[in-house]
Amino acid sequence: TWTPVPLGPSGPLVVPLGVASSFGVGGAELERAFERGVNLFYWGSLRRPDFGRGLARIAARARDRMVLVLQSYARWPSAMTSSLERGLRALKVDTPKRRAVGPTTRPAGCPSRTVVTS
Repeated sequence: TWTPVPLGPSGPLVVPLGVASSFGVGGAELERAFERGVNLFYWGSLRRPDFGRGLARIAARARDRMVLVLQSYARWPSAMTSSLERGLRALKVDTPKRRAVGPTTRPAGCPSRTVVTS
């Protein structure tokens, strides 16, 4: 078992291991990870459908125990809003618990990201 740690200075408690969608993890595997204590999920710019279906099943039964990060590379508020709303609708999640917006300009070597954490 893992000891949960805060995600950021005042963030929610998460285990120090998360699962991201870009690497081909399927919905069933995602649910198995959740059952074994993983509670941080990153549905990034490559929002794989089966990963999303797994997230939706977890959220339907235990939304209060999961931490979900949705990513958008959008540089305009309207584009970011529509991207994140599409993600939340696909997961049948009404609203994020908290939001964190990252910079769209970056130092050399750092990816540009805009992230909403729910």
